[in-house]
Amino acid sequence: MKTKLFFVLVIALILSSCSSFEKPTLKEISSVKINIKKKFTKLSGTLIFSNPNAENIGLNELYFDVLFNGKDVGSYTKKSDAIIPAQGQISLPFYIEINNEEYDATSNEIEMNLKGYINGKIKNENTSLSFDEKKNVVANGKISEEEDPDKTKEEIKQEKKEQKKLEKEQKKEESIKRKALKEVNS
Repeated sequence: MKTKLFFVLVIALILSSCSSFEKPTLKEISSVKINIKKKFTKLSGTLIFSNPNAENIGLNELYFDVLFNGKDVGSYTKKSDAIIPAQGQISLPFYIEINNEEYDATSNEIEMNLKGYINGKIKNENTSLSFDEKKNVVANGKISEEEDPDKTKEEIKQEKKEQKKLEKEQKKEESIKRKALKEVNS
């Protein structure tokens, strides 16, 4: 009887030590940059994940939805073979282009929300971490015509050429007016 109890306790101890796995955590969203252009917004940054376990975690996939001020504006997916080291962390950069029609691009202050997950393996066991993180960010950059990515270099050159021509004509008109004024005053 004592032998059976001893084996049951040993097996319970072994099983409980195997289940001491802790899920990785999203430690921080850092280096966030939001640059608003005329037709789209560039969003980039870095997600820092932490692994509290004594074993490495091999990542398979990173996915998240992006919300600006509560409105779903895009998503990001990346297959990965990166490893979160045992009791360490990993930085995963991301870059997304968002259509400005998806949100109010006139505001520079944005509440950014990333909702997603990472999938990976630890000791050949699948693991997943869901995250839902909010961060208040300020967009950098001003909306300008010259930054319009939909215009070709030729179109931009042509616009500048027309602008110079217009300025030249205005100067010529001013010169004619000055001459006419001189004649009247003489």
